[in-house]
Amino acid sequence: MAFSPISWETRQLPQYRLVVAKGGPKLDVARNDSNARPSGTRIGRGLIDAHGIGTAEVAAYLRSELGRPVVDSTGLTGKYNFKLQWVPDESQLNSGGETPPPDSTGPSIFAAIRELGLKLEAIKGPARKWLRGTSATKETS
Repeated sequence: MAFSPISWETRQLPQYRLVVAKGGPKLDVARNDSNARPSGTRIGRGLIDAHGIGTAEVAAYLRSELGRPVVDSTGLTGKYNFKLQWVPDESQLNSGGETPPPDSTGPSIFAAIRELGLKLEAIKGPARKWLRGTSATKETS
């Protein structure tokens, strides 16, 4: 049995758009002096502790946590310091592989993002999806 090669198709799929929330961003602008903490990010279960990163990087980290594309539509161009903490739920792919204990309290990832003056909006947008090969021909003897 022969298989066709892998191919790509563009489809409208669920995504998130990262935007500035009403009231504006509440992010600390990263300093560019010798006393500033070096750029970097620490990621853990329900935690993103970032120093000197832009909102495009924030969107990339959120994509990893949420399991779907996140488009940065904030229009923000600076580098920022922030600590984002939330209680992960079982649908969040990159949160340590464990479900939170039933008595966990704290904000969801969506509420934690709102505390930074940002917001995630559910949208549908174009995304490339690969298609597995299908049986194209069957050889007979």
